[in-house]
Amino acid sequence: MRSLSKKNVVFFTGARADYTAIRPLLFSLSKSPIKFILYISGMHTLNKLGNTLKDVKKDGFRNAKIIKFFKENDEQNITTFLKGVKKIFFALKKDKPKAIFILGDRFEAMVAGIAAHFASIPIIHSGGGEVTLGSKDNIYRYVISHFASLHLATTKRNQERLKNLGFNKNVYFTGSSAVDDIYTFKKKKKKFKKEFFLKNEDFALMTFHGSHSRKDNLPKAMDFAIKYILKKNLKILITFPNNDFGYKEILSIIKKYSLKKNVYIRKNLGVEYFKSLENCKFVIGNSSSGFVEAPYFSKRVINIGERQKGRELSPNITSISTNLKSIKSAIDKAIDKKIKFKQHLKLHGSGNSTQKVLSHIKNFLK
Repeated sequence: MRSLSKKNVVFFTGARADYTAIRPLLFSLSKSPIKFILYISGMHTLNKLGNTLKDVKKDGFRNAKIIKFFKENDEQNITTFLKGVKKIFFALKKDKPKAIFILGDRFEAMVAGIAAHFASIPIIHSGGGEVTLGSKDNIYRYVISHFASLHLATTKRNQERLKNLGFNKNVYFTGSSAVDDIYTFKKKKKKFKKEFFLKNEDFALMTFHGSHSRKDNLPKAMDFAIKYILKKNLKILITFPNNDFGYKEILSIIKKYSLKKNVYIRKNLGVEYFKSLENCKFVIGNSSSGFVEAPYFSKRVINIGERQKGRELSPNITSISTNLKSIKSAIDKAIDKKIKFKQHLKLHGSGNSTQKVLSHIKNFLK
């Protein structure tokens, strides 16, 4: 194998969400003159949350490094922060890339951003300018933006917000590359295991992550939502949370229903996630996928709590509090076929985001 130090760009992935978005970029780069190293880190290495490392490995990118700084029962704290910064810093000093590409706002992404800052490696940041007031990701995203030299916004409003914050140089709207994968999926109609998927529109797709808002009682809201959906004679497909504050309480609710009839639990759906989005009746929880991917499948989305407060809403998204009456009413409306909603606004692009991102990266490296 050739020396990794000759490669141009490092792409960092710390969780399943950001890998979904950078995946089409990596496949496109494999066919371009730009060389890259993939740093696989963060939640990817945790078995209890799906061990998504195996999904990344399946894609077969040769120039990859696994940088592990979470232990199985670790949470986001000063110990894991320092360990992560140190490991990524020394990896960057050894590989000497011309830039590092960081997507989003996760704890792991901020760790990589700070390591790159102290290693004097320019940062290309995708996803800046977003607002999620109920999550510490809002702070992490803002920190990465301050370190970044190239800003690739996923919506036009986010681009304007970055400019208003004083980031006037190298700020572009590209959309999200995750959307490109959706367009590809719809064209190819990949084959999946028939026994895995539930019948079309006979189930709700649920994903809850932790929230730092004191107003949110997510375990109680999740518990009620599961009971009420089952009462409506629908099935539920539940995916695991990430390791944000409060995730253990969410895992406890999932465990409570693990043997319940009509409840299907998967730690991680991987590439099968698009198929579940295509087939479900509606999406419920507080995952960012309800704002980015779900609208492109024209699915009704019930966003619960304040984790995603501040995000742009497509017409198909209903954003409510953790009040149980509000949850009941939102589920009733999502099921009611008589209630129509306007089509989504394609806020995150029209399927050509990968091309735009790669063009800006090439110009930046020059």
